[in-house]
Amino acid sequence: MNRITLSIVFFVVAIQVNATILLVNNTTNSPGDYSNIDTAMAAANIGDTIYISGSPYGYGNFTISKSVTIIGTGVNPQKQIPYTTSVGQIVMAYNLSNVKVSGLIIGGSFLMSPGTNNFDIEYCYFTSGVLQLNSNCTNLKVSNCIFQSNNNGNARNIDGFDPCGGYYGSCVNLLIQNCIFNGNVSGLNIPGTVIQNNIFLGILAFNGVNVINNGGCYTTSYVINVTIQNNIFYRADPTQFASGCTFNHNITYNPSGTFAILSGTGNLDNTNPQFVNFPAGGDYFNWTHNYALQAASPGNNASTDGTDIGMFGGTFPITTTGETYNMPVIRQMNVTNTNVPQNGNVNVKVRSTKSRTN
Repeated sequence: MNRITLSIVFFVVAIQVNATILLVNNTTNSPGDYSNIDTAMAAANIGDTIYISGSPYGYGNFTISKSVTIIGTGVNPQKQIPYTTSVGQIVMAYNLSNVKVSGLIIGGSFLMSPGTNNFDIEYCYFTSGVLQLNSNCTNLKVSNCIFQSNNNGNARNIDGFDPCGGYYGSCVNLLIQNCIFNGNVSGLNIPGTVIQNNIFLGILAFNGVNVINNGGCYTTSYVINVTIQNNIFYRADPTQFASGCTFNHNITYNPSGTFAILSGTGNLDNTNPQFVNFPAGGDYFNWTHNYALQAASPGNNASTDGTDIGMFGGTFPITTTGETYNMPVIRQMNVTNTNVPQNGNVNVKVRSTKSRTN
């Protein structure tokens, strides 16, 4: 009880005091307001925050039906009891604005709906599914997320394409930054799209395949007219299925050959980025890797804004723990007196820090 209560106290400091916090916890005898996410969503008002406690149990599928902020404990928390917030498939309702999702392990796909505006997803870990975009969307941001699904490097991690209807229409302004992809970004034709400071580890960085489904649809998707800057393409070919794109200050490296020279300026073609710890022959994402650049890396201070090329560059606050940035976290709690007399006090020692940024 003390651990959870203290967590809430620190959490309140980090968010707007005029918004309601709804605490979800599915563990036995927990102090949470709700035991499942859908019930908390039904009770929430616009602008509220739903905080989903870490748990040894998954929370399952749920629907985002209101304009709220959803926060989990982080995908790789560094603390005494490192419980995470694991969910299944997430579906958004139509015509939602100002939704933010942070710190979740997502075991299914995240299915957006038409009319999504001002949407942020950050510090999330997709273990198998895809972030599926939709039509009539505006101002979407995907930041510091990890996409595990690879399907031999050809899985679609972020998809802006409908196999039957073609590209989703009437969307504008998409920012994908500081993420790690085992698969690829596919079928984007959204004006104002910027893909920056990411790391691509699969076989193809971008995808555009001829699609024939049971309904007889046949079409081809590409990544079109996108600004692609400050990324590292390690083993992942960025030259296929990209049409009219601008490539600036990227690093490409193929340990078993070479890639075609990128158009644009400041690119380091066929150059080893020199990660601190990564297999020379390439690999998919692993928590044991270190994707920071060595001191001798040519990518240091070489991006368009003078920061490092790759996920540790740019201005977005990076964390390798997946904990929401700048929110206090209880790292450790210990009871210091093992024998407590009746009506006596339990002495608790707590160590707390703000969320890590590296």
